[in-house]
Amino acid sequence: PTRRSSDLLILQEESGITKVADPWGGSYMMESLTNEIYESALEVINEVEELGARDVITHLRPAFSRDGPKKVYIQHLIAADGELLWDLLVVKGGTFYLCGAAGQMPTDVQNGIVKGFAAAGGLSEDEAFNKLRDLKEEGRYVIEVY
Repeated sequence: PTRRSSDLLILQEESGITKVADPWGGSYMMESLTNEIYESALEVINEVEELGARDVITHLRPAFSRDGPKKVYIQHLIAADGELLWDLLVVKGGTFYLCGAAGQMPTDVQNGIVKGFAAAGGLSEDEAFNKLRDLKEEGRYVIEVY
């Protein structure tokens, strides 16, 4: 052990800090971080609601796969909204943004959109895939995953 680590061991023993049930003293730091995250999330929620009120965001489909007894994933919502997506993206020239975790989710979402396009547009799945690829090349199908 170094002199510094020896000093720390002595301070721990002399102060009794290791015998305290809550050495963070009420976990103030953790509680303040939780509050900070809550406040930041509330700002984002309020901003999204304001954009919705101004018709900047016309359709928002949040999926909460960890909340509630039934797991709801975005690909399920997309599969159910095939006609709406066809109308908004192809007919009206809208833009689709997907943000979230990488892995299987982006592929599942893409497959849901392709199936929706095929059904709503009367296309084969290959034609629907090509339509989605065109949207991506035009910058109207944007994927931001981490």
